[in-house]
Amino acid sequence: YEEFSALINFLRWRRGDAPGRVQLLKLPQFMDDLDAVLDAFPGARLLWLERDLTTVAASSASLVWNQRRVQSAAVDPVAVGQEVTATIERREARAAAALTRRPATPALRLKYDAMGRDGLAEMRRIYDFLGLVAPVELAETVARTARSSAHRAHTYDPAMFGLPAPR
Repeated sequence: YEEFSALINFLRWRRGDAPGRVQLLKLPQFMDDLDAVLDAFPGARLLWLERDLTTVAASSASLVWNQRRVQSAAVDPVAVGQEVTATIERREARAAAALTRRPATPALRLKYDAMGRDGLAEMRRIYDFLGLVAPVELAETVARTARSSAHRAHTYDPAMFGLPAPR
């Protein structure tokens, strides 16, 4: 992660980013090694989107299964569901433990459902948390994103992956 941080800093320098510009890194894998990530990125602030884990597992299992089917005709969807569920549970536990060890880490927890109900209010919470002024066009951007067909959920059957229906 230290090497990754150095690469990010090089890219920011190469782009000519302003020193205070927020750099968003969105990677669920960071939850596995949150202590090391926070060591490599001092001053990091976390946005933690909380979503029903059964929904996340089913959606992720569908994506993983579809990716693996491209390379193999023998992909067991139930095994994929079990693997994805174990990964999600491990990441959640490891990240929660890291934040318990580091209670001063700034973290904003957001509810996935709240993003759907009032995305504008949640985006304003994010801007406030990051100490940024929300752009004038934020409401328009959030509304456009909500209407976008690219922002629609993909369809899948959780039972296919041996998973319960989302709550």
